[in-house]
Amino acid sequence: MNETILPLVRSAQDASGSRFHIFSGLILLALSVILLKTINIFGTSKESYPLAGYSSKHAFPALRARLGWFLNGGTFIDDAFVKYPDQIFRLPTLNRYMLVLPPKYLAEVNDAPDSVLSNGHASTDFFIGNWTTIDYAIFDHPTLDAVKKQYISKIGVQVGLAADEAIHAIPRRFSSCQDWTPVSLNATIRPLLVQIATRTTVGSELCRDPEWIDNIVGYAQSVAFASTYLKTLPPFLRPLAYLLPDYHRIHWYKRRLHKLLRPHIKQFLDDDGNEWGARNEVETLLAYYAEVLPSHEMTPDSIAHRLIGSSVGAFQLTTSVVSNCILDLAAAFDKYAPALREEIGEVLGDQQKITNAHLAKMWKLDSFMKESLRFRPISKLSGNRKVLQPFRLSSGTVLPVGAHISFPGGPMSLSDSYIRDARTFDGFRFERMRLDPKQDHSGLQFTSNTAAAMHLGSGRQQCPGRFFGAAMGKIILIKLLQRFDLALKEGQSRPDSLKLMDMDILHPDAEVLVRERVL
Repeated sequence: MNETILPLVRSAQDASGSRFHIFSGLILLALSVILLKTINIFGTSKESYPLAGYSSKHAFPALRARLGWFLNGGTFIDDAFVKYPDQIFRLPTLNRYMLVLPPKYLAEVNDAPDSVLSNGHASTDFFIGNWTTIDYAIFDHPTLDAVKKQYISKIGVQVGLAADEAIHAIPRRFSSCQDWTPVSLNATIRPLLVQIATRTTVGSELCRDPEWIDNIVGYAQSVAFASTYLKTLPPFLRPLAYLLPDYHRIHWYKRRLHKLLRPHIKQFLDDDGNEWGARNEVETLLAYYAEVLPSHEMTPDSIAHRLIGSSVGAFQLTTSVVSNCILDLAAAFDKYAPALREEIGEVLGDQQKITNAHLAKMWKLDSFMKESLRFRPISKLSGNRKVLQPFRLSSGTVLPVGAHISFPGGPMSLSDSYIRDARTFDGFRFERMRLDPKQDHSGLQFTSNTAAAMHLGSGRQQCPGRFFGAAMGKIILIKLLQRFDLALKEGQSRPDSLKLMDMDILHPDAEVLVRERVL
């Protein structure tokens, strides 16, 4: 486990040996607890659901499954998907009771209200929100209402703002690439996305502030590290979080971010009616929070908490999507870049300004991103929900309160049962399918959802920010293709991701070669 987790730890901006030693101590404690829980629970269990990773061929099979989950969770899910195609199976997790449902239950789970099956509560638990500050307020209805108002109903305005910021930011962040230059994706794409997104959340005053960008990136990394560590522990050992440097970094970064945000929010809230209307025309997420939040939450700290917290999941997912697209493009640049550049040229012509209408016409680019995400989802699990009230499935099975349920979205998207020749990467697959008049066109766009494409959520609780996240990714790829060539280092294959539990994590050392395009 240490060989897999240590690169993650070292990719933090100021990783130290002490972090590894503390984490090693936590792991030893966790191993003791695993053994006790294995003996107490699995020795006499009457659990009816098969356990992923369980093999009676080995001694202490449940213990082996729990230990193996941390490093081989993705393989466990893949194997269980094949072994139990029509059954519910459970995962050998310590921090949550997790059930993986077969696809036949997808429609009824999608239709269930969030008061019964909640994606927001599942997301909070995923981040161990009580300990990492990513609490349910970040995923509740006021937050979702604000995001829907801005990033769905006003998506055209947001794309324009993001495109303007990308035009400003990308040349500066790739300014040293006149000749082939190695570029770290983790160090480049994440702050670039923060800058572009902040233009739409708070406005132009903060989006180019290096202090803001550095602290948002640090906060997001510390949340990711701390929540990952805490997933190795059962809930009653979570007070050990106080020993984690990342736990304290979370609060340090958040205090600094609140300090930077507070004057902007206070000024917004103090404006009179005329100025309020004028500022509301800016269409920032701050403006929409001020519109939808109840009066008792109309405070600088409450709004800042939502603005900061809601950025974490979005940045993690979008960074993964964009970085993997860049790696896939660099690995087969001569195959895909000419056609993508031709499409970009046909749609944009001589225009520098990118609109949402332009993006909608770029079917090849949309297809390439969808295919990249199909092969490299951030998690093997999709359609995550926490059971808040007993829920009876059509089979008669009752899902217990407190259980976390999901679907095996990763293996489903790579199954020939859902997509032809599923194991072959075909960047323009979905564009050809959209052009085929005999093809069912539902679910073929990057942001759409089918059983073969659940990586951005599913059903009525699908991620409302997916349209803007997709737009940001497309804008970045367009600007890179217009101005730069990409490649991998000579003799190097596409770097694989790190596999940790159900997650697929961009390798901390992933990089591409970038060179100014010669026209």
